[in-house]
Amino acid sequence: MNERYEQLAARSLDGMVVHDGEKITEVNDAMMRMAGATQRDQLVGHPVAMLLAPPHLKSVARYLLALSDVTSTGATTASTLAPVVRERLVRLDGTLCDVDVSALLLLENDEPVAHLMLRDVTARLEAEQQVRNDTAKAQSLQRLQEIRVIAGGVAHEINNMLQIILGFATILEEEPLSRSQRLDVAEILKASAYAAGITHQLVQFGQSATYRPRSVDLKEAITRAQADPALDSAHRNRFIVSVDETPPVWVDPPQLQQVLVHLLTNAERATTRQGDIWLTVREVTLEAPRAACDGRAMPPGRYATISVRDSGVGIPSEIQPRIFEPFFTTRGIGQGAGLGLSAVQGMLAQNNGFLTFTSTPSVGSEFCVWLQTDGRGRVASERAHEAPILSTPHEVVDAPTILVVVANASVRTVAGRSLERAGYRVHEAGTGDEALDVIHRLGCPALVVTDEAISGMTEQELSRRLRSIWPVLPMLLLTTNSLSSTPTAGVDSLPPADVAHIDPHEQRGNLAKPFSNFALVRSVQELLKTNQAADTTP
Repeated sequence: MNERYEQLAARSLDGMVVHDGEKITEVNDAMMRMAGATQRDQLVGHPVAMLLAPPHLKSVARYLLALSDVTSTGATTASTLAPVVRERLVRLDGTLCDVDVSALLLLENDEPVAHLMLRDVTARLEAEQQVRNDTAKAQSLQRLQEIRVIAGGVAHEINNMLQIILGFATILEEEPLSRSQRLDVAEILKASAYAAGITHQLVQFGQSATYRPRSVDLKEAITRAQADPALDSAHRNRFIVSVDETPPVWVDPPQLQQVLVHLLTNAERATTRQGDIWLTVREVTLEAPRAACDGRAMPPGRYATISVRDSGVGIPSEIQPRIFEPFFTTRGIGQGAGLGLSAVQGMLAQNNGFLTFTSTPSVGSEFCVWLQTDGRGRVASERAHEAPILSTPHEVVDAPTILVVVANASVRTVAGRSLERAGYRVHEAGTGDEALDVIHRLGCPALVVTDEAISGMTEQELSRRLRSIWPVLPMLLLTTNSLSSTPTAGVDSLPPADVAHIDPHEQRGNLAKPFSNFALVRSVQELLKTNQAADTTP
């Protein structure tokens, strides 16, 4: 090689190899670094096949020999340049890397030699793959969000239909029936309860659930989750619980309860009666962003983590990428809708929380909930509030007036008839404007029952306008999300809500659809008693 060529080769960032078809005769410094060599004799004199295994190299050589037009002076034509070929470089330590190889055939001392130029494209290929992965993940998240919107809308409509079925079946159940007819009605109610469990999970998955966050002490949340009746009492004694002192978190309490119960139930199913389940609460600092299971980036900062780990069968590696897909389940038909983990992710996303997991077949799984700490001081412990013993629906004496504001005529009819059968006077309205007109004509009712979706104005606007005149007017909101009870992970055992979630300070209740007729009456009673207690408080 002449001096100028040697300088060019020495300064090149690409690897250069000269060979005679069999052995390497020269390499530059970049090639030595690429191959992991420290001395030239580690490469020079060795077969070229040690770096680029056949048949790729031979095919390039045949291509060059067929197209070359080499003169005795060493002049070449453009046709002597081989196209870039993607090959695998074998480093001296045995590792592989992707390289783009181009070749030039020249004569040296009247002998043909091949000059190979190699460019390490490993980083470029990794970057391209990362772009493809990011694009696919973004598209997947977009599709998932579209499914969530559809699921939330479908769940709302199905809940209305279930409410009609459940309401009229309950009314029918109170009629004089034969034994076989009563059994038929019981089957209708049982099927309604099963369907209600599925729609409840659809609502949670769709992130369209009613969301009322507040400061929550995790130690109390863990205690409530452990005592949940949905959990196997035999397993409850095998929980290994470790709860560190952590700042409060800002979440919706019933949704956090549902997340914990579902993860604990999954752990129970994965273990035998002799298996162990670890429930651990820690405060950790995340130093760098980390990807959650749904692809969202967890920002650095302080988190309270709730880990649920089991010593069960683990999750097979081939299905791990699919466990968060909506409707994916490994259980038999009728044993689960495949919405549990999807609903967990939906609830956590709504609460600005995250979920990560690891699983090893035959060893066990660990799911970890990440919640950003409240940062506003430790929340005071809240003592469980025992609901007062309520009278039965037919014991209403004073017959207060109830205004029912529901857009769906059938749901409105069922609600109104249930309240009338309990002894209340009922007025009905299908829109917000109709409700205001009824009140203008008949005066203030004792309580307003309203759906979260009404025509003419939002439920919040109706409430604001009514309370601008009567600040403590009790309002019972019929929602698509259960704030009144925690569903079990198995939808087959989810009953309709028993009573509304009552906020005595706001004089407001939330009752999840579908609900039983008795639950509606009982919730009205509870809210009215709360209102009366507030009136008599000095």
